[in-house]
Amino acid sequence: MDCYNIVHKEIHIGTPKQLENKNIMFCGDSKYFKYIGVTLTSVVESNSDSNFVFHIICDDVEDDDINKFQKIAKTYGCTINLYLIETAYIDKLQKAVNKESHINVAGLFRIIGFSILEKTVDKVLYMDADILVVGSINEFWKHSLDENEAIVIQDDTGTQEAKRVGVEKYFNSGVMFVDLRKWNAKKNTEKCLQLLFSDKKWVFVDQDVLNIVLNGYCKWFAPKYNCLYNLNRVLLNKHITLPDFPVIYHFIGATKPWHICAYNDAVVKEYMRIKTISLWFDNKLVDVEEIKDIKHKWTIFKIMSYQMFKQSNIKSLYYFMKYLQLKMRYRL
Repeated sequence: MDCYNIVHKEIHIGTPKQLENKNIMFCGDSKYFKYIGVTLTSVVESNSDSNFVFHIICDDVEDDDINKFQKIAKTYGCTINLYLIETAYIDKLQKAVNKESHINVAGLFRIIGFSILEKTVDKVLYMDADILVVGSINEFWKHSLDENEAIVIQDDTGTQEAKRVGVEKYFNSGVMFVDLRKWNAKKNTEKCLQLLFSDKKWVFVDQDVLNIVLNGYCKWFAPKYNCLYNLNRVLLNKHITLPDFPVIYHFIGATKPWHICAYNDAVVKEYMRIKTISLWFDNKLVDVEEIKDIKHKWTIFKIMSYQMFKQSNIKSLYYFMKYLQLKMRYRL
């Protein structure tokens, strides 16, 4: 599938080095640049010995974000390419998605992006925007993929999810190193879109589909390269298993490091340190009342009431009542 013709505008910032460029892809709508920017900053801060070319697949971009990317490119000597997808194509996807409410349009940008970049990039490391890089990621480029199409990291719940979708092993798709030549030779974008818009309802949507399409064609890396950090569990003082010396922290679950309730966690403090030295340092933390997803809001009220109770804070009663109110109203 030639997805390149759905890109209506490209913005190229910086001049790529000629040797050993490492390509990284991010995806999202324009509202996510403030999070992509922090993750991107964590990459260059932790990997000063590497030359990076960043590719961002998006719907639109504000002048303020372009200015920030220009400053990053100049400061760190990297290149940032933005690919703006044709509005008419996004509208077409949106109409299809409205019929399939389990699919998010921005979630399709990654699958489409693997085809958009094929003309200029051989291999690319994809990362979600809710990620913090704290160490060297050079390992992805050191390994031969052999006959495999991607390097992936197994999900914590891999066994039960693998059984659910009928694959050998199940990976979390927030970090993927993909051979774009092999991806496109196998027409994987078409396969993914066909599965997404089939009659089947997917629990983890594009992640489930990626696991099916890449089944049997993956090389598996250690968990430290996609350490699934569930802030819901951490902030409720529940046990989570962490790998030794994580390189990439991936904030999974409803609670993100930019939510106001997460400020007191050690890993979030490191995220906030990177945010402070990034050009998105003035991003305000998201208050619970701003969260639209009811289940996510309920979870965060629960976390906040728990934290406040531990501190014997009178405000905990307010959060606890809001938590109970949502629980009863929506039968959560």
